[in-house]
Amino acid sequence: MMDGRYPGTMTHTGGMHVKRIPQLWPLIGLLLLPWGAGAAPLTLHDCLALAAGRQADILTGRDNVTSAQAHAVEAHSSYLPQVTVGTAKELVTAGNPLVNTDLSTDLTVTQMIFDGGQRELTYKSAKSAVTQSQAVLLRTQETVNFTITKDYLALLRAQALAKVSAQQTTYIEGQLKQVQARVEAGQAADVDALPIKAQLATAQVDTLTAANNVRQAAITLQQAIGLDPEDGFAVQDVPAPAKTLTVTIADALAVAKKARPELVEDAAGLSAAKNDVTAATLKLYPVASVAAQYDQPMDNNGGTRSYGISAGLSWCIYSGGKTQAGLQDARASLDTAHVHAAQTLRDITVDVQQAVLALDNARERLGATALSVEAAQRNFDAQQGRYDQGMAIPLDLLNAQLSVATAQSNAVQAQYDYLTALAQLHYATGQQGEVPWN
Repeated sequence: MMDGRYPGTMTHTGGMHVKRIPQLWPLIGLLLLPWGAGAAPLTLHDCLALAAGRQADILTGRDNVTSAQAHAVEAHSSYLPQVTVGTAKELVTAGNPLVNTDLSTDLTVTQMIFDGGQRELTYKSAKSAVTQSQAVLLRTQETVNFTITKDYLALLRAQALAKVSAQQTTYIEGQLKQVQARVEAGQAADVDALPIKAQLATAQVDTLTAANNVRQAAITLQQAIGLDPEDGFAVQDVPAPAKTLTVTIADALAVAKKARPELVEDAAGLSAAKNDVTAATLKLYPVASVAAQYDQPMDNNGGTRSYGISAGLSWCIYSGGKTQAGLQDARASLDTAHVHAAQTLRDITVDVQQAVLALDNARERLGATALSVEAAQRNFDAQQGRYDQGMAIPLDLLNAQLSVATAQSNAVQAQYDYLTALAQLHYATGQQGEVPWN
């Protein structure tokens, strides 16, 4: 079964199974040497922490929460006494100006006791708005974390592929030097170097393209974090998972339905929409109100203290269709909230299905690429032995090395596809914080 914290921490029962990853990570570690110069390479944790204080969507979400909380405080204030101090000076009476009249100062305390339930509905809606804004912020943080994690892994992937390409170019250059030395010694013809030169030209273009991909990936990551792009930006590799993860769609979906913030947002939205319908319905009927007031003069002008409780009843018998239109609008909003909630559940189901399928595909490719690298290396060793014995030409050796480079590139792709799939599952199931790779 799945642990509610994250699918990666599930126990080994039910739809969950783990197995060891093929030993390709040492290869990836060799390929991922520091790229560029400058400050110390950032970890994924560093990048997420930077984004938390810089990313525009997160900052906007926090402001929205603060605003919703302020509105809730404002709505709750109607339950409390309202105390005011006022001062006035009478200037004209019966059309005649007054001379030398004194200022009068009064302390007034008012308290709404009952207003037909409007106060309660307003406060409930305000609290629902707070819950909605908090849920939106939470999902925004998850989305930003997922985006940064994907971009972080994309940069690591680009660096690894660039290393493979650079090693291939270096190897071909070495092969070309050997053939040229044999041509100069009269042991080979000039035409023997032509296919190697062609391969070298292609490899050099590939290396330039790979280096540009690294720069582009670094810019994309810095932009996602909220940093100004700078040269020399570098990141550290993520921990190598010791085991692969297998999870069923049903288990992952069960976690998602408990953790996804959108479900909390929709529930609060439904509550607010129902309150709006009730409030709009109340306006069709007489509205009773009860209020208390206390006045205390604060000067010596002869004013008297007073207090009292007043009750009233109001009924809007005609509003030009405004009241009925308000009720129709509230009901339509409630219907929309129900539709949105149902769509959210469908979206979550699709997200989880896609994440689990991506993880399954990436996990299977890990094993396939491991065998491919092993087979390509064995073929290269065999061709090297034949070449050393004079039974193979340089082109045979070059083709074998090209197969090794291709297999290594595929292995890099599979490794980072698997890590990206873990991040996708982490996001689809509504988990917080950094992805637990193990």
